[in-house]
Amino acid sequence: MFHPLTRRFQEAGLKLEIASAPIIRAVGRGGADIVQIDIQRKFAKDARSEYFRIWPGSEGNRIEAVNIDKDHAQLILMVHETVREFEEKVPRATLKHVQQRDPENWLDLLIRENRLNRRDLRIHSKDRVSIIRRTSSQKRHFLCGVDERQLFISQLPKPVSTVREAHRCLKSVDVLFAEGKSSKVVRQGEWFFLEPTPEEFQAINEAIRTKMITIEKTVPIGPFATGQIRGPRVRQWSGNPHTADELVTFSGKALEHGFPVRPREIFVRGRVRHVDHATVKFPQWKKVIRNTETVNQGAASGLGWVD
Repeated sequence: MFHPLTRRFQEAGLKLEIASAPIIRAVGRGGADIVQIDIQRKFAKDARSEYFRIWPGSEGNRIEAVNIDKDHAQLILMVHETVREFEEKVPRATLKHVQQRDPENWLDLLIRENRLNRRDLRIHSKDRVSIIRRTSSQKRHFLCGVDERQLFISQLPKPVSTVREAHRCLKSVDVLFAEGKSSKVVRQGEWFFLEPTPEEFQAINEAIRTKMITIEKTVPIGPFATGQIRGPRVRQWSGNPHTADELVTFSGKALEHGFPVRPREIFVRGRVRHVDHATVKFPQWKKVIRNTETVNQGAASGLGWVD
């Protein structure tokens, strides 16, 4: 059944292995029935040895490569499965961290910082907590392939039929507008860097001059974009960070209806580094916009690998 899928990956210049057992360690009860996808390396220090791996789960699950692009070495993967309930284990390191910070109310802290619902938690013990997850009945589409020198998986915000459409739907309105104005847009992984408006430049410089904002030094972009800044030492709790030499943030500008497009606006200057991407350098402030991919929700998305 899955040999055609392997061949489709090969046609795109990609290697796929069908796993012989579930691959996401954090998944407990019910996890063997869900589709699971990740990226592995045959040799730990050799990026060229990377390959995709899929656990198909239940026999009723559908997994299809609906479109391939040989020039980009990318393809669109469609996954369709019925609603299933399963458990995802909260990492012990996460439990230990919240318990150290607030021994009495650590559960409330865990729920608040990870946007969890208390009724979806199963407390086995202080060292063992699970989240009850549910798969989606909707068809999910993923863009898979090579970006610069590494493999990637990106869950798309809507169904598409071609790789070209996937590239476009990952760009926000801001990015498309900037490209339409022939303004230079730089991309590094899931982040786009745009030229600020004259008003934004002025606001940044004035806020720095009057010490209304602080320039953060050598920090990951992700926690500032998501608002998940934990303690005075900013760090990213999963994946490899995109680290900026300098970063400032403002509250998002409210629109006529009273709500901002984004809760906060982020600007960076200097070098932005990531282990899997070429370093980019900006002598002047650049506005940071994330792509529109569906943010991974752990095993609930079927992904065991995150950039």
